[in-house]
Amino acid sequence: MSINPKMYYQQINDMNIDGLAIDPSSLSEAMSLLVRLKRDMRMLQQIKYNIRMDIRKIRREYLAKLDSLKDPSKAKGIFDKKWDDTEIRKGKKILLAERDDVISPYEGLERLIDYYLDEIESSIAFLNEYIHNQGE
Repeated sequence: MSINPKMYYQQINDMNIDGLAIDPSSLSEAMSLLVRLKRDMRMLQQIKYNIRMDIRKIRREYLAKLDSLKDPSKAKGIFDKKWDDTEIRKGKKILLAERDDVISPYEGLERLIDYYLDEIESSIAFLNEYIHNQGE
């Protein structure tokens, strides 16, 4: 079963990434910020991996539902009469729209994580440059 997207949002919020100030005043502070950012980056990558796995699982579930529409023994209406091609097409369209609605919060999370990962990468580059300049 897939994890609710709200749980992923909660995990990301618990990391306190949003609004993190990257303004080191000393070499030791820069080093500790660097360690934290690398840890946060690994955690975000793991969350992103889990989201991708959930999306795949959802797609497989809906693919199975779509396949069941193609099976004439299962594609029957209310009174056990066979569905014609237009009813099958309508059913597919409804299932695909439902699948997209279920997947869209996960895709939004992926975009948010990608944004955070880009910000973390640029912050890591800044801190590495700061550490390099302080060491000279």
